[in-house]
Amino acid sequence: AQAADATKFTSSNGVVYDPCNFDDGVVSKVAQVAGDAGAVITGGLSGKAAGVAVGGGNVGECISYSIVNFLYDWVLWTTIQIAGLAGTLFNASIQFSLTGKVFDANENTMIKDGWTFVRDLLNLVFIFILLFAAISTILQYGNMDIKKILPSIIIVALLVNFSMLITKMVIDASHIFAWEFYNQIDVKNEEKLGDGKMFANIKNDINVYGEFEKKNLANVFIAGFNPQELLTGKEAKEGEEDSSANKSLWKQAVEKKIDEGKSISDVWWQMGLIVLLESALALFAGFILLAGAIMFVIRVVVLWLVIIFSPIAFLGMILPSMDKYSKMWWEYLIGQSFFAPAFLFMFMLV
Repeated sequence: AQAADATKFTSSNGVVYDPCNFDDGVVSKVAQVAGDAGAVITGGLSGKAAGVAVGGGNVGECISYSIVNFLYDWVLWTTIQIAGLAGTLFNASIQFSLTGKVFDANENTMIKDGWTFVRDLLNLVFIFILLFAAISTILQYGNMDIKKILPSIIIVALLVNFSMLITKMVIDASHIFAWEFYNQIDVKNEEKLGDGKMFANIKNDINVYGEFEKKNLANVFIAGFNPQELLTGKEAKEGEEDSSANKSLWKQAVEKKIDEGKSISDVWWQMGLIVLLESALALFAGFILLAGAIMFVIRVVVLWLVIIFSPIAFLGMILPSMDKYSKMWWEYLIGQSFFAPAFLFMFMLV
């Protein structure tokens, strides 16, 4: 009798009990994800139970079934797509941010033209300062002595004209550390960390051109807390036996109800809760990955502006009024440059 109930209210041979006469219901999809559609909920009764029962449910069952179907087909699917898109942008933004050509003036005319304009403008300022100092010295007007300020002006003028080179040296130094940490990140789980045997280094949908290994860091991040365990169940540790391994919470809940002599209708709310939790985790993961992608894109934009306005960094040496802007420039340069290696170092550790 229990076997007959399991057949009637669950599934057999991949056909799902459907109180609303829907085709391709949510349970069959979960069964496919779990990888055992033929015996997804009958457990030890598989093989004893035979036959198919479709339709014949009451209104409450049909409503519950419809809600879970909606949550799975639309809510969960949407959040997974958002997380996938965020992961793609995350991978591409890191590759884009660490590519040297992004900050190459020969490749990026905006940087070259912008820096040239600022440099020429400041060179004009130096000329006016020298003229004013010379006139003041000749007319003995004011406290400006050209003999005292001339060395400082020459030094600052040289630094201004080499400001792009100095800035790029700092950025390139940060990229050396960043690439070292990037290359150390294990995307294949060769050290056999966690329960699973391997992280899938799936090819990203968007890749930045360059001769370097394109790693799917978003997939490593997702594998770190493995939200899909709610639907697929956790993997068995190598060399250990675990009766609950590769068995989703949904499957476990249904088996428990069947063992208690109840039907699948008693666990629809649990299925809905599992789908909602999975959706929330996917949305949370997508939010984190998207935030990371935005921070790396902001890094590129800020460093572009830092390079363009790099001549301002040295004006504080001769113009006290520009000292606060020089300090602000140095803070942005150091902070944004070394954000990348710091982020990848923490990512590597986690």
